Amino acid sequence: MERKRADVRLVFPMNAARIIGVLSALLTLPARTQELSPDVLNLAHAMNTNRDLFKPILFYTCLETIERARPQLHGRPSANDVVQVDVGVGEEREMYSWPDDTRFSSLNLPELVTHGLLSTGMFSGFAHSLFVGRHGLVQQSGRDVIQGRDALRFTYRVPSLEARWTINWDGKAGELKEAGEFWVDAEDYHLIRLKVDAQDIPPQMLLRSLALVMDYEVVQDESGRALLPIGGTLTAVTSGGKMYRNKVAFSHCHLFSAESKMSTGDVAGMAAMLSRYKQSEGSLPAGLNLRVVLAEPVIAKTARVGDRIHARLESALRSSPELEIPAGAMLTGRIREFARVDDPPNTYLVEIGFSELEWGEKSYRFFAELVGMQPLPGIQSEISRSREIGRDSLPGKTSFTTSESTFGYAVPGAAAFFLSDTPSIPKGFRMTWRTTKISR
Repeated sequence: MERKRADVRLVFPMNAARIIGVLSALLTLPARTQELSPDVLNLAHAMNTNRDLFKPILFYTCLETIERARPQLHGRPSANDVVQVDVGVGEEREMYSWPDDTRFSSLNLPELVTHGLLSTGMFSGFAHSLFVGRHGLVQQSGRDVIQGRDALRFTYRVPSLEARWTINWDGKAGELKEAGEFWVDAEDYHLIRLKVDAQDIPPQMLLRSLALVMDYEVVQDESGRALLPIGGTLTAVTSGGKMYRNKVAFSHCHLFSAESKMSTGDVAGMAAMLSRYKQSEGSLPAGLNLRVVLAEPVIAKTARVGDRIHARLESALRSSPELEIPAGAMLTGRIREFARVDDPPNTYLVEIGFSELEWGEKSYRFFAELVGMQPLPGIQSEISRSREIGRDSLPGKTSFTTSESTFGYAVPGAAAFFLSDTPSIPKGFRMTWRTTKISR
């Protein structure tokens, strides 16, 4: 297998100078806000809302799943491997470990994995720099619909003196400038999507472009609201036209509480706290068959990426002499994708995954694959598409129709299938999930 070193690193100084904008004070001047333009008010709301939502991310840890694709003969990326790591964050620094380790490593992601296209910063770095560090120059540029929501679109660029995006590609190092776009919900201004494009890539890097796209969701916990990443893509195109692409998903996210008034800048202390959390969390062993029923319907008209879903265990399950899981235990997961498919018509691609199992005071995280589902009309793991092919012949032109099957594809830990001519996955839908070992 190819062992080409190609990694992307995002670096921020621990004591970087902050650009202090006038916008953060606008909303504290009620006598003047009526005279401000809608664009200025929208920008102030967007920056201030997301600044507050990103601060609690310092107290979360998540499982990061990276599905990496590399180019084939015709330049299109195809599946290569899957990397899974736990990620936590101290102030302006992400920390990583293998999922089955009890301590976070002092190595960054490229040093831990050692090969392939990788990027730090996707969990929190870029968004934290933009909204908390205020390193970007931002302006509103229009409106769009993102993930079924009315959204305000903004463009931004990071001044050269504030740029901290460093790339190592195949042993060659260089610094990149950063520009991009982001979209916020038109009603409450929370971030929905962030797109980052590399600018002025050094010629010696032999890269034509480098871009990442990240989607976000608001979560509610005992300490309030926070904004967490759902997942996204990192795409690199070489000067020769070859494309490398990573599909990144974040799951199994957990809030941990500070045990003292420790500064979030104390990276060693934060790492120790995260490690204590890792030692105390529970996980289910591999090989358990979880037969479950969906607790509420998933309806196409209202479903959104990131929505929570629930299912109940149909019957009691003993995984060991010490652990018996009762019937009715609740599984919690999320909708990872819910998109309309153009061909055939009236079809949706659905991707869901479950990550937690709870009953009473007990809570366990798990990683599983779908191994069976109830046969119902309109719900299927593959669809057939017809394609008409024309062929010239004498004295005229003939054509014939061929069909091909398309399968839903999901990142590990999730399942993808299709809804055809049906508006929902009904309550009570039966599925069987088999727990697996989180892989490296």
